[in-house]
Amino acid sequence: MKRNPVTPEEVAQAVDQDRFPPILTPDQAAALLQIAKPTLYKWVSQGRLDIAVRRRKPLRFWRDRLVTCVFNEN
Repeated sequence: MKRNPVTPEEVAQAVDQDRFPPILTPDQAAALLQIAKPTLYKWVSQGRLDIAVRRRKPLRFWRDRLVTCVFNEN
């Protein structure tokens, strides 16, 4: 069954932008996706979330890209 990709407009409507800023920490990203933080790190190490940004030590995620990546994966 072919799925329609999530659009940026749908992401903007679905995400509580007051609670989740444009750039997310791992804690915020896990809360947004309603998954455990170890699962988030596992997905990053598996390459499933290739949109993660690493600036030195901290790992960060662009909120809209994260949601789009998760919901549009094959």
